Formats: sequence, C-alpha cells, structure tokens
Amino acid sequence: MKEMIFIIILGVSVIMTTKQDKNFIVRAVYSVDSVEVLKTTEKEIGLKIISTVPNPCYRFARVETKQADAQILITVFAKIDKNVNCISVLGKMEAEIKIPVTKAGRYELVFMGQSKNKEIIVDVKQR
Repeated sequence: MKEMIFIIILGVSVIMTTKQDKNFIVRAVYSVDSVEVLKTTEKEIGLKIISTVPNPCYRFARVETKQADAQILITVFAKIDKNVNCISVLGKMEAEIKIPVTKAGRYELVFMGQSKNKEIIVDVKQR
C-alpha cells in the first residue's frame, strides 16, 4: 500500500513539474557577477551568487556542472513565466547553490555566462 501511494505521489509530482516547465522560459544567465563561498565540505561547495539576467522578473531555475579533474564548469539558469510582462531592462538575480565535489583539494570554478565568464579558486579542506 505504501509503495502504491509513493508511486502515485511520484507520478503526480512529475506531471506537475512538466506542466510548470511548459509555462516558463529557461535560459542561461548573461553573467555571474559575484560569488561568495558560504561553506565547503568534502562533498560540496555552498555558494551565494549574483547574476545578470535579461530582466528583473527572472528567477533562479537550476545549475548544470561539468567536472574535469579540479576544474568545474558551471552554468546557471534562470526562468521567467511566459505570461508575465516585464520591464525591458537588465536585472539581477541572487541564489544560493551547492556544487558537488568528489574530494578535498583546490578547485577552479568557472561560471559560464552568455556574455562573459567568471573564475574563482576554492580550497576544500579535508575534515
């Protein structure tokens, strides 16, 4: 019985997520302008970022990462409701994100933006 309820809830959440995504435009941010390291562990790096987006109505959607050894390429995505009319000026978006890491060490984080990239170095210490 519990398994059946779980499957139903999972199915409803997938349907609702898909439905919500159809109502939004999702795109990579223009640039990540500011990065603050909040916390590091051997499993993740917690960051607070401020990005430039096409207009102030965009909200944080997700991040995608690609890791090659100690370099992690990060793309930040923002979303806007298709039905919202917004002023046509650049906006800023703030978000707290977590970047997974495999071990302690020095990592080069490269934030890939549409107009420019930002690079920072983060040391993850062994605990």
